[in-house]
Amino acid sequence: MFLTQPISLHKIPSARKQTRAVSLDKNHDKWVEAIGKDKLAWTHVSDLKYWDNEAAKLYGVRAIPANFLLDKEGKIFARNLSGDELMKKLSEVVK
Repeated sequence: MFLTQPISLHKIPSARKQTRAVSLDKNHDKWVEAIGKDKLAWTHVSDLKYWDNEAAKLYGVRAIPANFLLDKEGKIFARNLSGDELMKKLSEVVK
């Protein structure tokens, strides 16, 4: 999963191991502080290039929040789900 939005994964703990958050930030300290403040317990990455972020360009992110669910081969099978719809899909696919 590729995220540019915070979501609650406490109901699906195994999803945390499979989640990667890509942040479109410019300031390292504020980015790290927000991760801690929001208690986001999965892997986070950022190149601190804001909208010039390479992953955002690769996946065509034009607005945030955004999310992408990928299969084991890296193929996108869902995108930009939110709320209950996202949690339902995650509970279906995350083992």
